[in-house]
Amino acid sequence: MKSYLGLIFLSGAILLNGAEDLKIAMEHFQILPINRTQSGGKLVSENGGFCVEVPEKKSAFMAETGKHPVKAGGIAELEVTAEGKGVFALQIYFFDADSGRTGWMTSNPVTLKEGLPITLKSQFRVSPDYANGKEVHFISAGLIVWEKGKIKFRDYKGKYNEVSKNTTLIPAVAEHGGIVVRTKELTELAKELRNKGKRPVMFLGDSITEGWRYPENGKPYPGGLEIWNRDFVPLGAENFGISAEKIEHVLYRITACNQLQCNPKAIVLMIGTNNLGIGASHGAPSTPEQIAEGIGNLLKIMKEKVPDSKLLLVAVTPRGGPYPTARINTFLSEIARKYGAVYVDPIPVMTNNTGNSKDRTVFRDGLHFSPKGYELYASVLLPALKEALQKGKQ
Repeated sequence: MKSYLGLIFLSGAILLNGAEDLKIAMEHFQILPINRTQSGGKLVSENGGFCVEVPEKKSAFMAETGKHPVKAGGIAELEVTAEGKGVFALQIYFFDADSGRTGWMTSNPVTLKEGLPITLKSQFRVSPDYANGKEVHFISAGLIVWEKGKIKFRDYKGKYNEVSKNTTLIPAVAEHGGIVVRTKELTELAKELRNKGKRPVMFLGDSITEGWRYPENGKPYPGGLEIWNRDFVPLGAENFGISAEKIEHVLYRITACNQLQCNPKAIVLMIGTNNLGIGASHGAPSTPEQIAEGIGNLLKIMKEKVPDSKLLLVAVTPRGGPYPTARINTFLSEIARKYGAVYVDPIPVMTNNTGNSKDRTVFRDGLHFSPKGYELYASVLLPALKEALQKGKQ
């Protein structure tokens, strides 16, 4: 993530109109011994804020000593201004009815440069899904500073509100410049394919889908291009993946942008992981139920717009951290069946039946696939796709 003077990182977030202010007392922050082998640093109060200095090979986990009562399902929005040098992120800590800490979440990290203060704002879903399955009764605001950082924090603010609206059902235009450009390119590609009478196999999704475009030793990331050319191009595949996209962005593309106008002979849909993300680039997380509903809505629209297209729905693959991907997938097989889609689950093969993404030879960063990951994914997807296309000829 890039950082600029005075920029508030808030994109695709839910605006908390009428939200309750959280009174965050910066003088009551303390460093927590969360990981005794790695946690360390010095915190000194300074002019209404505090300065944190962290030595080499240590990280400073900090939180206010006070707690704020909340209800599950709400959204907490945290904001702080920082200056100095180092890497930091916002955190939120969850507590049960007895004030026992049950979990925490961390925003996207930001790199500070001397003389360039930053105001960072992130939103967090208050949910048992992020608290080891336990009900959340209280929250505390927090921060983390990584090794060799020296950062002054001020103006820590917070808001809390219960939000029932499911944003995955509302078409949204992504604000990132690169996404806007690629959206236009793919809309033109769909139009070109339609004019040529070509019915592609459309791979529709986020960065995991777009990763098929990158060669094994390519930049910015290693991907699955060689496997794509070998296995899927002969079937007429076209890559409609866009990094950082959420369900509501795909909804915008298949409605307002009319990217289904090329009447694909098959659609491989893999979306939803970014709706779990937090921080500047993704806003507040959606619940597993909201994500499942949003994916079902996409399939419903596809069924209406291109009834002759074979639909394949891919499971939401695991990502590092306390993200409830498995819970989402408990809904998806039934949703696929409801709309006549083939449910494709590569997770057992990709994780050796562990269900986690710890193997960095498969998940290069705990989320995105390595070339080996794409190979394993293709070993499950390709037979399912070929079978669906064969049935389409009958």
